[in-house]
Amino acid sequence: MAKRWMLKPGAAGDLIRFTYTDDHGLVSVRTVGNWTSNGRELSGYCLNLRAEHKFAIARIDAPEMIG
Repeated sequence: MAKRWMLKPGAAGDLIRFTYTDDHGLVSVRTVGNWTSNGRELSGYCLNLRAEHKFAIARIDAPEMIG
């Protein structure tokens, strides 16, 4: 329930950290800055990749606001 509330359409924030499972089943912890959500994807600057990136919300676990 917390994920649905935090990442609802129109949600945005400065910094968020979450566990992400990619389409190959690889799990990683991602930190994303200046993020926004459209309810299906979270978009922002991924500090791990050092680039803008989109993440499928369905593959996000344990989101945590850190800034």
